[in-house]
Amino acid sequence: MQGCDIFPLHTGIVPGEKLKPVIENVVNKLKEQDYHSDTGMYGTEFLFKVLDSFGMNSAACKILSKTDYPSYG
Repeated sequence: MQGCDIFPLHTGIVPGEKLKPVIENVVNKLKEQDYHSDTGMYGTEFLFKVLDSFGMNSAACKILSKTDYPSYG
């Protein structure tokens, strides 16, 4: 569940030493789910902000370019 990592990353409460593993977990979950997000209606806004702030724009583009369910395309 990506929201569990997205909310703490967005609010900045992840301790420095835990930041890299939490970000890696977000990326791994996205890969496991073939870049389909499962952040729910509250976390989706923050998903794209977090991906942008950590330089993961290519992952955001992959999410947005999906055409199979569930997707934006």
